[in-house]
Amino acid sequence: MNLAVERSFSDPMTYLYPHDDLGAVYRPQATTLKLWAPTATNVQVMLFDDATNPSPALQPMVRDSKGIWSAALNGDLAGKYYLYQVALPGGNGRAPVVAQVNDPYAH
Repeated sequence: MNLAVERSFSDPMTYLYPHDDLGAVYRPQATTLKLWAPTATNVQVMLFDDATNPSPALQPMVRDSKGIWSAALNGDLAGKYYLYQVALPGGNGRAPVVAQVNDPYAH
């Protein structure tokens, strides 16, 4: 595990997040996506034009000190689909584990 992640993860108070804006916050001008994933080493948004398109556009997300990953996607994304591509440490010198996941905060 990354020492910086391990050190900060040992103190749960580090990850208090008092806001209610996790997940997607849609506006016609831009959509903001936020995901709490403090142990992730990388997170990207996989943006699909429609439900049948197998080729997503990848948008990088930025991690803050509380383990919140965020991205602001410009334009009207009504009708678009997305997943998160999350990389987690592999441990014991193994390669990172990469998973494609739904937004746990979607509503």
